[in-house]
Amino acid sequence: MCPSIGHEHTRAQRALRVLAEALARGGHHVLRLDYRGLGDSWGRLEDGGVEPWCEDIELALEQLAALSGSRQIDLVGVRVGAALAATALARGVGARWSRGRLVLWDPVLSGGDFLDVAIRFQTTFLNDPMRFPALMTEAKKRPPGEDLLGYPYPDGLRSSLQGLDLAALTPWPAVATNIVLSGPLPGSDDLAARLSAAGVRSSFEVVADADGAWQDYSRHELTLRAGKIVQVIARRLEETP
Repeated sequence: MCPSIGHEHTRAQRALRVLAEALARGGHHVLRLDYRGLGDSWGRLEDGGVEPWCEDIELALEQLAALSGSRQIDLVGVRVGAALAATALARGVGARWSRGRLVLWDPVLSGGDFLDVAIRFQTTFLNDPMRFPALMTEAKKRPPGEDLLGYPYPDGLRSSLQGLDLAALTPWPAVATNIVLSGPLPGSDDLAARLSAAGVRSSFEVVADADGAWQDYSRHELTLRAGKIVQVIARRLEETP
């Protein structure tokens, strides 16, 4: 299971745990991954990037296979983690095993999209009068710096994320792909056409009344409630690829 990064990693952590526990109760071997620099893993966020995080996905699969003895893999990724999961498979990660499903949960279509939202949120945060009283004028109209919502994004990491682009992913991994959404995804028609052109069996499913709102600043610190999407993803992983 591939999480998002930064503030979205924090927001979705409990939801991924709930999903992992639901899958485990259904008989799946599940491993929740923290990339280097995030969560319980070693290093700092600036040690990461698309290439090292794809390496981390491969290491996690090696560990899961060793612990479980399973020879079939499924990957579930949320937001940036969805884009990383697809990119890792496209780069040959997991080629030694039978590939089951790739589940993309509210995927970001590019790392640039994620950074744009994080920069906007950081600007709003710094100029939020509810956080910084009027007397704290030094906090007013302050431009975002390297840190975005408490996580450092130096130039090297930002450059790496700018290169993360599902629309340009070639070749798309030859694995059944389910896109599960909490709301409309701008660019989904282009992604659907991309999958169709690659001959990939895919589905797009919008879950009614599901929590998400990833671009809503007022919700970025609220724990993601994902019960409905958890149920949908669990059902998809029970289907024959």
